[in-house]
Amino acid sequence: NAYLAYTLGTAALLMGIYALGLGVQLGLRRPLQWLTDLTLRRIPLFGKLYNLADRFVDLLEKKEGADINAMSPVWCLFGGDGVAVLALMPNPIPIDIDGRSYYAVLVPTAPIPIGGGLLYVPVEWVKPANIGVDAFTSIYLSMGINPPPQSPRTV
Repeated sequence: NAYLAYTLGTAALLMGIYALGLGVQLGLRRPLQWLTDLTLRRIPLFGKLYNLADRFVDLLEKKEGADINAMSPVWCLFGGDGVAVLALMPNPIPIDIDGRSYYAVLVPTAPIPIGGGLLYVPVEWVKPANIGVDAFTSIYLSMGINPPPQSPRTV
């Protein structure tokens, strides 16, 4: 009977979800997380996506003061008005290199924003991006499919 199979399947699913929640509440979170990680990482295509998401979530969690949310998204205009690159500025205090002020900026690689290059860019080439870190990561994870918000044009 199709209705009986549907009802039994739904009941089994609900019991499984309840058992999982009960296991987490009883302190089995670490073993369950280990088992889930072990299982999901072995699935060929899904494993790579799971690794990416896991590394990104680890980056967003606070670790010894190195928090991505403490960084400011900025535009780096190379050449003063040339190529615009969306980057993160970890520290708003400029440093002096040979008598010129520079900001340290991290230019991530898409789609994995935890890699990239640390560049020292002249202060006058750096402008605030006026977007949040969430929008910044969305732009990089989508590899540019989600564009940055348009700023109003001045005439």
